[in-house]
Amino acid sequence: MSTLPDPPLTEAMLRRYQLRAQRQFQSGLSGGHLTRRQGQSLEFREFTTYIPGDDIRHVDWRASSRYGGEYDLLVRRFVAEEQYSLVISIDTRATMHLPLALPKLQMANWLAEAITWVALRSGDRVILHQLFDAAAQPPVVLRGSAGLTQIRRGLERCQPQTSSATAIGVESLNLNSLRPFLPPTAIWLIVTDFYFSAAQAEALAARIVQAQNGFRQVLLVELDSWEHERALVGMGPRLIEGPGLTVERPHYEIGEAELETVATAIRQHKMRFLARLHRDRVDSWWQWPTGPIDHAAFFRACFLEDRALQSLFERKFA
Repeated sequence: MSTLPDPPLTEAMLRRYQLRAQRQFQSGLSGGHLTRRQGQSLEFREFTTYIPGDDIRHVDWRASSRYGGEYDLLVRRFVAEEQYSLVISIDTRATMHLPLALPKLQMANWLAEAITWVALRSGDRVILHQLFDAAAQPPVVLRGSAGLTQIRRGLERCQPQTSSATAIGVESLNLNSLRPFLPPTAIWLIVTDFYFSAAQAEALAARIVQAQNGFRQVLLVELDSWEHERALVGMGPRLIEGPGLTVERPHYEIGEAELETVATAIRQHKMRFLARLHRDRVDSWWQWPTGPIDHAAFFRACFLEDRALQSLFERKFA
C-alpha cells in the first residue's frame, strides 16, 4: 500500500485533461513537449504539391483532379508524433515538508503523479528524480501505460529514505545521476520552493544553463507557501525554546518589520537565482492561500489552470 496521500485527480479526470490539452495547437517547435512533424502516421495534416522524390503512393488522385492545377498533383501529408524524455525533479529538502496544513512536498508529488500519467499516455518516457538526496538514489524510469499505482511506487522511491535525509545541513544536490537522462530536446521540469542555499543555487543554475544550451527545455514550478506561513506566524511576542539557550525562557518580538525582512530575503534569493538563468520569472507559480486549505480543491485549481504545464501536451507543428 502506498504511503503517499491519495491523489485529488482520478484517471478519468486526467484523461479529460489530456484530451483538452491535445485539442490546442501552437505553431513552431520551441517550448513544446509533443512535437508533430511530417511523417508516417494515420493522422492527416495537409495537402501539398507533388515534387520529385515524394512517395507516389501518397498522391490523392481525386483531390488532384478536383483542386489541383492542370499539371499539379496533390500529396497527402501526415504527422508523426515523436517520443520525448520528460525529467521531473522533485525538491525534497526539509522546507518542502512545510507548511504542516499542506506540505509543499505533497503538492509536488501530486503534480509529478498527474504529469507522469498524462506523459506516459502520450507515448513519452518519464524520469522521476530526487533533486536533493544525500544517498544519491538513481532516477526512476517509467514507460508505457503505467497506472497511478505504479507511478506512486516510483514516486515513493524519490522520497527521503531516512530522517537524516531531510535534515538541514546534510542536503546535497543530486545532479550527476541525471546525465544519461537529459538528451537534447528533453524536457526538464523542476518543482521547488527555491529555499536552497546560495551555493546550491549556484550549482543548480549552472546545470540548468548547461541543459538549456544543449537544446533542452527547462520548466520551473515554484511552490510558494510564504504568505500562508506568514499568516500562521502572526505578530507579537514569541517564546523561544530549545537546547543551548543562555537565557531562561527568552522571548522574541515579531512585528511587521521582521516579517517583511523575511519576505524580502526570500524574494531577493529567488531573483538572484533566476538572474543566473537570464530569466525574470518562473514558468509556474503556485501560491498557498492565507486561510484554511482544502487540499484536493487547491491542487485541482492550480494544476488544471496551469497553462505552462498544459502546453507540454499541446500539439505543435513545424
